[in-house]
Amino acid sequence: HGIRCTAVVSSDLTANEEVMSVLQQLKEHSEWEIGAHGLNNSDAGHSGLSNEEEQSSISMCLDRLQTAFKGDRPKTWLTPGFSVTSSTPRCVMEAGGVETLLDFVDDDVPFQLIRRRGEGEGE
Repeated sequence: HGIRCTAVVSSDLTANEEVMSVLQQLKEHSEWEIGAHGLNNSDAGHSGLSNEEEQSSISMCLDRLQTAFKGDRPKTWLTPGFSVTSSTPRCVMEAGGVETLLDFVDDDVPFQLIRRRGEGEGE
């Protein structure tokens, strides 16, 4: 059907050479997309983080994965541990590059997230 597989990857996995080798092969030879899944999926996720902490965590994850995958910034995001917050969409947009959020169950009907005028400006 022409639908690419997506592996959502915690950026802590970039330290594991064996895992990274497999992911690189899937990306390069099988054309899998590599999505971002936070720093790891072992702690409390984003619950309880301040806006600044969540922004930093998301940016750090995306930056690490971008570096590990030779400059390809992930275009898909899934917040670890089902810990999406009301700030997550804004933080992901501000971190740049992400086009798809997998955090919301919506019966597989895509919808576009847009920034309202004034949002993110001077907050």
